[in-house]
Formats: sequence, structure tokens, C-alpha cells
Amino acid sequence: MKKLLIIACISGSLTGFSQDPEKKGICSASIQLFHANGTDWTASDHFRLDGFNVNNPLSYGAFHIDMDVTVDSLTYEITLPFGDSLQYTAYWHADGMCVNVDTSEVNHLITVLEGDLFPITYEGYYSPLYYDLSQEAYIVSPCLFKIQKGTLKPYFIRVNFQDPPQPETPLTIPEVTNDISIWLSNENTLTVKADQHVIWEINFYSLSGQVIQKSQMEGSQDVDISNLSKGCYIARISSENGLRKQLKFIR
Repeated sequence: MKKLLIIACISGSLTGFSQDPEKKGICSASIQLFHANGTDWTASDHFRLDGFNVNNPLSYGAFHIDMDVTVDSLTYEITLPFGDSLQYTAYWHADGMCVNVDTSEVNHLITVLEGDLFPITYEGYYSPLYYDLSQEAYIVSPCLFKIQKGTLKPYFIRVNFQDPPQPETPLTIPEVTNDISIWLSNENTLTVKADQHVIWEINFYSLSGQVIQKSQMEGSQDVDISNLSKGCYIARISSENGLRKQLKFIR
């Protein structure tokens, strides 16, 4: 049922119209922000602007208007879970005599005002009578950006993310008896406790299994992880005498 609802939402978002029967032109255009957060009975987070004039805003789910911001246009705000993303898509389609589209204009719809830039993928083809243009991006960090076509009315979007879960602080330091212990001491440090002169190797993996970093150390050590990007990782330790330990942590 959820898939049917999503298909219905996407189908309903198409703003299409035909010119007179002699011209036989079929046109459609839409800009959307989407975060899958719904169930079979509730809608996901969605913001949409329909048509070639980039107007008729529609929002539901976690999107809401920020009443504390005073600008010439409304600011829509959404807060996403830590580690999640917001999808941006846009398209312009014509089959026959349709509205002319200025590609230099539609390729500069997004202006990031605060936070990190997010890369946008541009695809499709264009001619005055037949074109099929699309854009896609994923927003993964906090930012404030503007959607505006030419001199038309701008729309402001603020994307927030929840704070990462705080690591639990161990109540006591583990006892070491011919063993290796590992825990997250703070946001930037993993602490490894081992017998003196025990040589061990630590490997960091992404959740997909990709090796991110390798190090070899001896005895008890604090491992600096401040160079890792924010995210979830797995640390695996192996020693020369066959000891093995693994820790899943969030940086």
C-alpha cells in the first residue's frame, strides 16, 4: 500500500498541460524535496513547487513554516534524524510546442546561503520543442538555501539534523588480564587497554565493509579518530597472540 501511496503522490505532483489541439504540446515541470518518513497510513515529508513559474508550494509531513524568520518570502524548515538525508529532485519536460525553458536559469535555481554546498546532478537533453531535463541531489548536512527562478518569488528552505546519540561513559576501567578492551572515551578518541608489549592492529570499517583506516600499536593506547568523518563505523582489533575484539561506534 505504501508504494501505491508514493506513486500516487508522484503522479499528483506532475503539473502538465496541453496547448491547443493543433500544436499538440505536452509540458510538465516540478521541484520537490522528499524524505521517506511515512507509513502505510501517513505521508512522508514532502515539499513541492509545481509548474514552470515555480509556484503553488505544497508541504506536509515534518516540513513547517518558520515563524521566527523575517524575510520577503516564507522559510520552510525540516529537522531530520542524525545520519539521514533529504532528496532534492527537479524536472522539465516538453513534447512538442511547449513553454520555452532557459537552461542557464533552471541550472541556477539553488543558492546555498548557510552551511555546506551539496552537489547537484544534471541530466537530460534540450531543444526548443523537445526537452527532458532533470536534477537530483542529496542534502546530508545542515544548511539554508533558496529556490528561485530568475526574478520570480524565492522560497527559503532550512534543513536541520538531530544531534548524534551520546556515547555511554564506562563506569569503571576494564581489568586487563591477557586480554584487549576497547571503548569510546569521547567523541574523538577510542581507548584500547592491553598488556604491555602486546602488538595489535586496529582496522576501521564503514557499515558497508569498506576499510577506512589501519594502524598498528603496542600496549595500552588512545587512538585518535578526529580525522574520521561524522558517521557510524566498526573498529576491529587483532593481536599477535590471536586476541580479537570489535566495537561499533558513532563518530
